[in-house]
Amino acid sequence: MDELVFDDRIEGLSDSCVALMRRLMQPDPNKRLLSEDFLRHPWIQGLTASWKTMGKAHDKLKSLWQNKFRTEIIKKYAKDGPGDGSLSENNLKEIFQALDLKKNGVLELEEIMTVFRDMGITEENIRTIFECADLDGTGVIHWEEFRALMREHINDGPGLQVRYLQQRFKSHVLNNFADKETTTISDRSNLREIFKAIDLKGNGILDPHEIRVVLRSAGEQEDVISRIIASLDLDQDGGVSWDNFIEIMNMADK
Repeated sequence: MDELVFDDRIEGLSDSCVALMRRLMQPDPNKRLLSEDFLRHPWIQGLTASWKTMGKAHDKLKSLWQNKFRTEIIKKYAKDGPGDGSLSENNLKEIFQALDLKKNGVLELEEIMTVFRDMGITEENIRTIFECADLDGTGVIHWEEFRALMREHINDGPGLQVRYLQQRFKSHVLNNFADKETTTISDRSNLREIFKAIDLKGNGILDPHEIRVVLRSAGEQEDVISRIIASLDLDQDGGVSWDNFIEIMNMADK
């Protein structure tokens, strides 16, 4: 097939586009992409195109705003803390509670506006900071997001948002499928059984629908599910292989 189809005519096409074509032309019907998976593919949704052309610059800018969120909060609430800017879990919880003016367990834009205005930051920049700090895109900052923002080395690796979403997937997988007393991340045999349980079609690839089933059962919102699925597609081919699954389950705790 490669000689007949994937010749010099595919020059200029993105890797994700070519990977999608391969999945559509797969001779084995069990591995061929279904219509519903085709519609959810990152290339069809326009996700990989933007990542390919603007991803690095966009991620770098987002990291700068996330770092701004962290440093401004440390300056206001932890100026007498450790010199390296590190904070204990209790420190972070106290700061989160101080920011949570409505006492509803989440940080809303209005609350961040109130606090950050006093620091001399413009309203436009506060909105941008909040948008970048809202890692799951739900319009509020949960405790887990706040903790990740304050504890992570923001400029390292694939990006804080991607790591956060991968960690969220991993947590749901272990909560739904793992025996917490016996399963560890290094326990490949148990992880293999979990992978097989998620792989409903039994074709060795976790497709978006199969991942969506797991995340829906965990109570995730549809828009958050789409973001998590995109974060798991390491090869931008519309699925998660066994090797990808192992990589994700290990990288999420780093």
